[in-house]
Amino acid sequence: MRNTGATRLGFVRRYPVVAFTILAMVLGGGTVYLVVQGVLPAGAALASALSASVAGVIMTAVADGSDGLRLIRPSLDNVTPGFELLPMFIGFFIVAGLGQELGWTGFLTPRLQARYSALTSSAIRAVLGGLWHLPLLLYSRFQLAALADFPYAGWIAQKGFLTAIGTLVLMFLVPWSIIYVWMFNNTRGSLLLVAVLHGSEIWVAYWMMSTGIDPRNLNNYWGYGAVVVVTAIVIVIATGPKNLSRRCERIVHQPSIRPNTPRESL
Repeated sequence: MRNTGATRLGFVRRYPVVAFTILAMVLGGGTVYLVVQGVLPAGAALASALSASVAGVIMTAVADGSDGLRLIRPSLDNVTPGFELLPMFIGFFIVAGLGQELGWTGFLTPRLQARYSALTSSAIRAVLGGLWHLPLLLYSRFQLAALADFPYAGWIAQKGFLTAIGTLVLMFLVPWSIIYVWMFNNTRGSLLLVAVLHGSEIWVAYWMMSTGIDPRNLNNYWGYGAVVVVTAIVIVIATGPKNLSRRCERIVHQPSIRPNTPRESL
């Protein structure tokens, strides 16, 4: 039993990106499965968004211990207090920002950037994010009424499953991943600012809905998506793919020194 436990721990430390992705999908997909089975109410499906950060915290504790957990905690050091940030902290900052970026940015991004350029890391992060979204998207496909206010449910109904996924990855996940990694590297690893940005991005999307825009109509999002794509392209051209920064090196993971710790891979 001890050898089996050591083997599993060795796998986690040797392949942290793979282990993180599997754990995040199990936690997120498991939540959706419990909703489908009627164990949890329909609204709980959206709680699967928290699985990335939960997985990131668990994986950091396993791989780096308490020292690593201190590093992924958001800090106020690089933030000037301002009332303009307050709306972002209500709901969207907690659920979308902290609920995901402790995993995607705090745990995953530095490990990817230790092996790949910032741009390649952004692309890998976006693809893994697309896989992570699959359980909720599949649930949306078959339970449109339960998630009537969830935009992807309406998109799937109107445009088809593959079109909705393609739009999500190409027009939102990839460019936003580039923007998040760009901010992370240019703020010298400020996880808090990335979480605020993620929360504000969702906040803006829902603000658009409050103005009368139909969230279930995919055509209403082409313009918004085009702006995000152009912004990401400008960032890559202006800062270069290596670090997505002209003045800062990309943030890479520095593993804790542990005896007999296997070398990290994907």
